[in-house]
Amino acid sequence: MNKNIYPLLSGGIDSTIAILKRISTRDFGKLQPIFINYGQKACEQEWNSTCSVSEKIAKLLEDDKIIFLSPKRIDLSFPHWSTKVFHWSRSKLITGNLAESPYVENRNLILLSIAASFVESQIEESDEGIIVTGFRDEYPDTKREFVAFMNCLLAFLLHESKKSIKIEAPIIDYGPDGKRKMIKDFQRYNDIIRLTWSCYNPVDGNPCLKCEACVDRKQALG
Repeated sequence: MNKNIYPLLSGGIDSTIAILKRISTRDFGKLQPIFINYGQKACEQEWNSTCSVSEKIAKLLEDDKIIFLSPKRIDLSFPHWSTKVFHWSRSKLITGNLAESPYVENRNLILLSIAASFVESQIEESDEGIIVTGFRDEYPDTKREFVAFMNCLLAFLLHESKKSIKIEAPIIDYGPDGKRKMIKDFQRYNDIIRLTWSCYNPVDGNPCLKCEACVDRKQALG
């Protein structure tokens, strides 16, 4: 069985470190990051960071005979999508992140389902597709129970297929307060981590320095 990795990469610190931890095993043959534009205000900054981080990671894998494919960008924010994908969410994310600390109900359920659909279209019979996430045991849809539920659901949906898809969360044990420790553990990749983007509400293309993501980043990176 061929094992292919599809990191769900947002351009942020958590998803970047999750990839760095996962690729250290080198037990896979192909890697392609997935980026999803779902209407977030900082979409283009996140996409640029995703591309920069991906380029660096590709160089780390050059000597390992691992196939690295350019990030797949999935756009859900076209006019005919933007009013539908998250229209039932109380966060009103369809118009961009409006609060300083946005949280979107069921966001990861939808994003993982979309990622899984893409992965299923890419892998061959008897292959295993692994969706790597930057989940830490923090929010309801980033906890171990949620990951276990999604893996059971994917197994059920694919039980008549020879394909296999599962979700991994390499940094889940760091928990809600583990960003500083996480960065310390991976400081050898400092040049990659500093390419990430963490602001919810950019101002003129620059970090706002006020939202929770900006505050966390400053505390973690120093």
